[in-house]
Amino acid sequence: GGSNDKKHIENNVTNTEWDVIIVGSGLSGLTAAYRLLQANPGLRVLIVDSLDGFGGRTKSIALPQYNAKVSVGGTFSLFEHHDTLNLAAEVGCSPEVPLPITAANLALFSPDLVGLVNTPLGLPLFFELMWKGAKV
Repeated sequence: GGSNDKKHIENNVTNTEWDVIIVGSGLSGLTAAYRLLQANPGLRVLIVDSLDGFGGRTKSIALPQYNAKVSVGGTFSLFEHHDTLNLAAEVGCSPEVPLPITAANLALFSPDLVGLVNTPLGLPLFFELMWKGAKV
């Protein structure tokens, strides 16, 4: 496990010829790979990213010290994004509707943050969460 797995992956990546290399493992990169493989299952597709994880800004992060989980995804959307929601359903994802950071939402989803955010000590945390694009 661990570093041996990473070394094995690195060796396989560098010793293989690829038909398509996609830079970026966010929603667009993953969608491109998915659609390419749908159209041609035999294609050798490599997705590379500067980060260890995948999904770009479509993920949530846990804040165990505050008993909270926040989304670091997009801050807002102007349209209903039917294509995105249809794709999510097609690949078995269940996207959730993000909620704004309000006392009521914090009480429901992040109870330990409620009292903290509404105090002077909580302001730095609140601004840090907002700067990171967090939604509860």
